[in-house]
Amino acid sequence: MYKNSLGELVLFPIKDEDGFLFQNNKILMNGKLRKTDYIKIWVKQYQENSGKHLLSDASEPKCQIKVREEKVAIPLTQAYLSIDELYHLASEQYKNYFYFGKLLS
Repeated sequence: MYKNSLGELVLFPIKDEDGFLFQNNKILMNGKLRKTDYIKIWVKQYQENSGKHLLSDASEPKCQIKVREEKVAIPLTQAYLSIDELYHLASEQYKNYFYFGKLLS
């Protein structure tokens, strides 16, 4: 389970047409549940090793957040090694968008 100040990322991925979906749809901001907000991470494939969800070159990850009814795709400008790293990135982007209305550069 990957946890941070926004909540937990569900590690039982849902299989869909884009691959596997990991999501947090119970976002907590300032101690309050953001009912319609979420963080979603899609990967084509992953490998589970010692409780870690590792990515490969063929994983083709995508991240999307929904903040205050606005869906925002997060551009991935580098390679990520694990779902945990992607969740950390998406969480930081969510916080920045929530407070300042823009993604981190």
